Amino acid sequence: QGFNRVEKQFEDLAALVNKGFDEAEKLSAGRFQASDQRFVAIGERLDRMELRLDQAAYRFELVELTQRVQRIEGKIGLTG
Repeated sequence: QGFNRVEKQFEDLAALVNKGFDEAEKLSAGRFQASDQRFVAIGERLDRMELRLDQAAYRFELVELTQRVQRIEGKIGLTG
């Protein structure tokens, strides 16, 4: 009888520990999901920023090229 009681206590303890791990896993899963959503949002914002920076670089190139063309036109007498 004593052995059965000890065995039952171990089973109860194992069930309690298992329940604790299950609860911890649920909490972790929720936190990881929230973190994943934040990382997705940050990635999207970085993509938009990169696109804007790329467009800004092209605009600067366009301005520079326009100025170069105007200088060339001025030197050869084509002013428009």
